[in-house]
Amino acid sequence: MDLVPLLRQASNEELAPLVEYILNKGRWSAELNATIVFKKHHPNHRMYADDIAAEIQKFGANSFWSQAFRKGRGKKYRKILRNVAKRCGVKAGFWDETVEIEQRVVETVLGKACERMTDEQRQELLDTLKIHRLSGAGGPVTAGTLQAAIQAAGFAPYKLAVIVANGMANAVLGHGLAFAANAGLTKGLALFAGPIGWALDAIWGGFLVAGPAYRVTVPCVVQVALIRQSTIRRQQEERRRKLRSIGMAALITLICLLVFVVARHFMQQ
Repeated sequence: MDLVPLLRQASNEELAPLVEYILNKGRWSAELNATIVFKKHHPNHRMYADDIAAEIQKFGANSFWSQAFRKGRGKKYRKILRNVAKRCGVKAGFWDETVEIEQRVVETVLGKACERMTDEQRQELLDTLKIHRLSGAGGPVTAGTLQAAIQAAGFAPYKLAVIVANGMANAVLGHGLAFAANAGLTKGLALFAGPIGWALDAIWGGFLVAGPAYRVTVPCVVQVALIRQSTIRRQQEERRRKLRSIGMAALITLICLLVFVVARHFMQQ
């Protein structure tokens, strides 16, 4: 799913960090707050999800290239993602799915943060992820070993995205994400955002060396990854609800048919 249709499905809660990244880190280059729809509907971010996507794409493109050749439309999100992946040291093959590249970026950012943590914070992270078998867990943990452990454990991409996006928000915005809609699920993960945020804050400058656009695109890609995983999770839950409804309807129909057959049998006797 491309960026525009994805953001159209996001909640105001999920879109809010993107708006903050654009306005707070985009500074004078940001144009979102100058749009009519923003002035009319803010903070109902869903009303200008298309403009949020356009702003992210603009920051992902060179300004001259964007204006002269792209008519101000900026780069497509997949190209922005590949640039961010390259900046983070993540391999992003041409045929790789967008969701796969996003997940690798999230895992690598977490791995880089993990390398900056104390042994106690690292162990707390491993316990939070419920990863108990990791080579070097008592000492330095590299991005590679952490990614391998996550993949081997089959750790839920949604929960991983929650941890990293929350930590990124703490590092960049100075506060974590709002989880009012699913506080029960994310409470333990959200509480761990502090150590992640502190570690990411220590390496934040490294993401910006290649250019000021990364000040916006790196955290935005992490948040978009969370939005995509949230959307996938909602779709999976909706499919399960439909299957349960279908199963219940089939069971009720079968019971009614059985009652009818039994009743008819006794009436014929």
